[in-house]
Amino acid sequence: MELIVVNGFLGSGKTTLIQRFLQESQSPFPVIVNEFGKTTYDADRLGRLSDAVTSIHHGSIFCTCKAPEFIDVLSKLLREGHDRILVESSGFADPSAMDGLIVQAMNQAHIESVGVSAISLVDPSTFMKLIGSMAMLRKQVECADVILIHKTDIATLSQVEELSAVLKQLNPHAVQLTGSYGNFDRDRLRFHSLSIQDPIHRGSKKDISSSELTVVCGKWKDLHTITSFLREVQPYLLRLKGTIRTDDQGYRIEIAGISRLIEMESEITDEIVMLYSAKESS
Repeated sequence: MELIVVNGFLGSGKTTLIQRFLQESQSPFPVIVNEFGKTTYDADRLGRLSDAVTSIHHGSIFCTCKAPEFIDVLSKLLREGHDRILVESSGFADPSAMDGLIVQAMNQAHIESVGVSAISLVDPSTFMKLIGSMAMLRKQVECADVILIHKTDIATLSQVEELSAVLKQLNPHAVQLTGSYGNFDRDRLRFHSLSIQDPIHRGSKKDISSSELTVVCGKWKDLHTITSFLREVQPYLLRLKGTIRTDDQGYRIEIAGISRLIEMESEITDEIVMLYSAKESS
């Protein structure tokens, strides 16, 4: 049994990577999606590709506040005997207690051993800027079996080389890969084995350096107004996700690092979730 845990900061491309896994898999597998906000935005998107997506939202699955729910959901899936389970953690997750929580789920499910691959996605456009103020970025790299330098299509060679050297210092034992749009060399995935006898560790406490704001919107005037709004708030945000509408069209909007996305969308919630650093913005 394979358990693949995809960690990575906000906007590093975790959902895109899991979409690629689902699209290319010859058989369906369950996915646990850990949302940073109150909404189930990513789970809804992945649910279009799989009918076995479970959302745990408004808190990190590795934090003491959500760990019991994660253990219950994972143990149920382990008992069902799937060949592969994927987990997408929150962008603000500290995965230091990841193995211990998985062992608790294994004990609850009476599963003797599981192969775990912890993949940490790193965005070259944001990692070097934020590692000094976001402690969980270091933890996500240090706990990884595989470090994927993602979004290399919009990064310079010097950015990738500088980042690669820093990541090597933080975790010299991990397999280091590069890729874009969820594509990377799957044959180089590295797994570590967990046993039901392994020690159990408690979940981490919530990182209080992040703040979340969820806004319910009415109809927007036009596409130009939406674009202007995103351009104005982008310097202050770590991440933004949402689905909104004008009189004649619905849109999915995102901010991830230096990137902005606006694309047509039919399923609209009229909600925007914004996450920012309490250390850097009010």
